[in-house]
Amino acid sequence: MTTVRFIARAAAPRRAGGAALGALALVAAVSACDLKVAQPDVASPSSVNQSGARATLLNGAVSLFSQGYAGNGDSSGVASLGGMFSDEFTDSDYQERHIDVDKRNVPENSAAVAGAYTALQRARVASLDVAARYAAADPTSIHAAEAEMIAAYSFLTFAENWCNGVPYSNYNGGNLQYGTRTTSAQTYDSALTHFDKALAIAVKGDTVHDQDALDVVNTIRVGRGRTLLGQGKFASAAIAVTGVPAGFVYYLYSSSASTKQYNGVYSWNNSYGRFTAANREGTNGLNFLSANDPRVKYQDAGKFGLDGRTELIYQMKYPDYGSPMPLASGTEAELIRAEADLQAGSSNWLTRLNGLRASAGLSALTDPGTGAGPDSARVAILFRERAFWLWLTAHRMADMRRQLRQYGNFFTQSALYPTGSYPKGGNYGTDVVFKVPFDERNNPNYSGAATTCTDMNP
Repeated sequence: MTTVRFIARAAAPRRAGGAALGALALVAAVSACDLKVAQPDVASPSSVNQSGARATLLNGAVSLFSQGYAGNGDSSGVASLGGMFSDEFTDSDYQERHIDVDKRNVPENSAAVAGAYTALQRARVASLDVAARYAAADPTSIHAAEAEMIAAYSFLTFAENWCNGVPYSNYNGGNLQYGTRTTSAQTYDSALTHFDKALAIAVKGDTVHDQDALDVVNTIRVGRGRTLLGQGKFASAAIAVTGVPAGFVYYLYSSSASTKQYNGVYSWNNSYGRFTAANREGTNGLNFLSANDPRVKYQDAGKFGLDGRTELIYQMKYPDYGSPMPLASGTEAELIRAEADLQAGSSNWLTRLNGLRASAGLSALTDPGTGAGPDSARVAILFRERAFWLWLTAHRMADMRRQLRQYGNFFTQSALYPTGSYPKGGNYGTDVVFKVPFDERNNPNYSGAATTCTDMNP
């Protein structure tokens, strides 16, 4: 049985029999000469513990994570929702669920946010389940490392984008154990724990001769660095990404085969016209389009969006349904190193940024500050570079939150986020995080609570 893995490196995107890889479980081909099929039945515990079945379960976990993180043709992921919540996208839809996200005034019962939340929770549970199966039967498999890695990225996505108070329910022996409120700091700790477990397994593989094993190791390294950055452990974050090469990219794959496999950003912007690429949104938004920067590829659609009133601008980073989305890259690793250098008072932070810019044919930046270490101008440059390099990859909302949390002496919400009058009525809100969805009120630990979030702090 051929195992198809849906996360793959940039240099050689894998194909199974020439078919595009997508975020689905494996599909078995039936011989045209043999139409006999077994009577459908419930899968037994022993059957899903077999090697091929474990790989299928892993692919299912990856599919769920991709749905919550990147989105698909049926629901938006954090890449699009976080893009609207920040300043990468703005709403061109008529539905309140998307307008609320764009205005940063998202209610608990937001169907848009609930879809991404549920997919990520399911991905977390599924990946932890398959990680346990590999630990029992094949603990040194690179798939065991991938399962822990997907669990880690699921926790990380919650830590970056949701409020304090997210619960993590689990099944134990077939019994549902309801989760209790956790802080974002605790969720970052959980992400790091699972990245550490993943790395401990992955480094035992043949990373000299096996490119897959090396790709997984580097993806884990970038994820660990991203987590440590979120925790404010800048020097440790730089150490974590040691060895990640400049040209490395690890993708979440998409396919045009079905809506479940579509690239979510392309679907909701280019195909459906519900979101449009933003430029200087709400005064404070970055000039993503007018900067004429090669890192931000876009095209005027020459028409209005679905609401019939908002100019539709296509992003062209993902030009079709099958475009893959980067999950981790050497570019992100270098941005992590640059921030660590700035924190340490080293002038190498700017050298690193200019090295990246040179690779894109961009002119060098000059240092706007004096002395050593971070100041408001230097930090603004750093996060602007992160915004352009990581545009529409589910980083921007977390980065803006981090600017308030870690650099609050330089930035205020009113000067950082889109603000003032909202084009479709009212004003921009003050949310900086997503709320835990209303559905969690079915969790008895939330029964009678005034809000699902402990707080809405950055």
